[in-house]
Amino acid sequence: DVGAQRLTAGLRHSSNLQCLNLSINRISDDGAIAIGSLIPRMKRLKMLVLSRNMIGDQGAAGVAEGLATQTSSVVLLDLSSNRISDLGAKLVGKMLQQNGGLQKLFLHSNKFKLEGERALMTGIKQNVLLNELDVYLFPNEDGNSEDHMENMSTTQEGSTTFSINDSERSSITRSTAMSTPSSTLTTSDAKDQIQ
Repeated sequence: DVGAQRLTAGLRHSSNLQCLNLSINRISDDGAIAIGSLIPRMKRLKMLVLSRNMIGDQGAAGVAEGLATQTSSVVLLDLSSNRISDLGAKLVGKMLQQNGGLQKLFLHSNKFKLEGERALMTGIKQNVLLNELDVYLFPNEDGNSEDHMENMSTTQEGSTTFSINDSERSSITRSTAMSTPSSTLTTSDAKDQIQ
């Protein structure tokens, strides 16, 4: 995290950076908080990739705080393969309600479950620009994968991509590609479907 903090200190004056990929760097909460504090200052940053690190709930909160402004230019956030639990997913869901530009969010292979997944879907209700959300659907007590976003079941474990249609947010439909191990859910307004 000392490295991430030093990097953020050096990036404070960088105005042209468009992609910051710090995956597989053992960044934990302190580093993620430092990176999150930079987001509002980096007016041209489009992609922030922090996958495969050690970011937990506090780090997710720091990044979410940086993105929770209408001035954030980030359109892609990848926090996959970290240590984010239900609390962190709730904070990211809250950020989705306030963020004015995020279009793609990758959160698969974290530690959140039903409560976190529901918080994310609640955030989607308010975010009209988000058009892709990648999460992991955990198996239920019976060992089956369960789509906790409306109790739709899926027989495939793994990453699920929700493609969100901004113009119609009134139903959730599921289409499964038979040749791939992931499911694709097309969401058109989770407002009527998510409680």
